[in-house]
Amino acid sequence: MTWQKKLNLLFLTLAAALTGCNEGNFETDDRLAAEKAVLEEQKQIVENIKKQIENEQRRSDNAIPIQIENQQTQIGTLGVIISQVREAQSDISTSGSEALSRENLQAQQIQNQVLPQIQSLQQSIPRLEEQITLLTSIGLRSKEQEGRLTELKSQLAEQKILLDNLQSQLTALNVESITRSNQIYRTMLDQRRELASYKEDVQTELDTRREALSSLQTYSLQSRMSLMTLNQQLRNAEQALNAQTKKVRAMENQNK
Repeated sequence: MTWQKKLNLLFLTLAAALTGCNEGNFETDDRLAAEKAVLEEQKQIVENIKKQIENEQRRSDNAIPIQIENQQTQIGTLGVIISQVREAQSDISTSGSEALSRENLQAQQIQNQVLPQIQSLQQSIPRLEEQITLLTSIGLRSKEQEGRLTELKSQLAEQKILLDNLQSQLTALNVESITRSNQIYRTMLDQRRELASYKEDVQTELDTRREALSSLQTYSLQSRMSLMTLNQQLRNAEQALNAQTKKVRAMENQNK
């Protein structure tokens, strides 16, 4: 073999060796780039979980407690209002009953004044009528008897007029008393009805607030559980990140 052929063979051997070395280096570089890409993805996962924890922690520490406190305050206020409405309803009933009692007492007092007069006249009138009948039955009356008859007839007429007036007055007083009593009762019912309607509206608002509070308390519990889950995910992601960082560093050290 001539020296030229030997030289050509040497060049071919060196070229093959260099080609194999380059292919090995390319393969190593590709693996390292892929692992670095995984490392960057893992870093992004850690950052995303940290942001989620930060947002959830902010809601758990600030937004949710403030909303819960507001609902509790409103519930307390509405509860006080309902208690005040109940007291007002009781006061109206008491005031109405007292007003009706006063009206009945006043009517009874008037009756106690007027009824004896009526009863006295009702007893007196028949006696006058009897006396008039007796004097009228006498054929020949003396002047004194005539004068007495005239006097009795005048008294009878006056007492009948007085009796009619007293009876009319008593009837009118009874009607007025009944009218006032009915007005008192209607006013009491109207006020209680208005308060009942208002109380119902407040109770509806109170029930709504209680439901909202219950939802917030459930959400608060879910938020704490979510934080526990996110913190566990963060620990796992950081462990994976540390492992991937070590792996990339090891590969980089091998390539030096």
